[in-house]
Amino acid sequence: MTPVIRVATAVDPAAIAKVHVASWQQAYREILPADYLASLSIEQRRTQWVDAIAAGINTIFVAEIDGEIVGFSCIGPCRDEGAQLTDYEILAIYVDPKYWTQGVGHELWLASRDAALTNGARHISLWVFSENVRAIRFYQTAGFSCEEGSMETFEIGGIEASELRFVLPLS
Repeated sequence: MTPVIRVATAVDPAAIAKVHVASWQQAYREILPADYLASLSIEQRRTQWVDAIAAGINTIFVAEIDGEIVGFSCIGPCRDEGAQLTDYEILAIYVDPKYWTQGVGHELWLASRDAALTNGARHISLWVFSENVRAIRFYQTAGFSCEEGSMETFEIGGIEASELRFVLPLS
């Protein structure tokens, strides 16, 4: 079943937050500590998405199946140091684990790419946990390449984690 993709509105943050937490808890269970994942708050994420939608800086899409939000994406100007105005960044693509491998993430990616192109993007980048093989495979299938020497480490949930920057030139 092909999802309906639309721009998120002020009524969507609670559903986005629910998908956000469920996806993190499943996707990162082998990467982040279980107690950290268990502590993720739907209410805290809801507040984050209320603010993001209200700010209007980024484009946030939701994917609906039978009227239920089952995924979301967020794309906007690249936050990396030295980024050009034509550099965009995928800040999030998350899908409810019940809908993984059903094309929802792909449809969100296409909507995000098209929004970036409409806004004059020439490049899209993103950051992904270096251990997140599933996401890395998804982005490589979409045409992204890992930027050599891009690995960064940071602290999250009481552990040191690393992420890689992936880039895609647009024509």
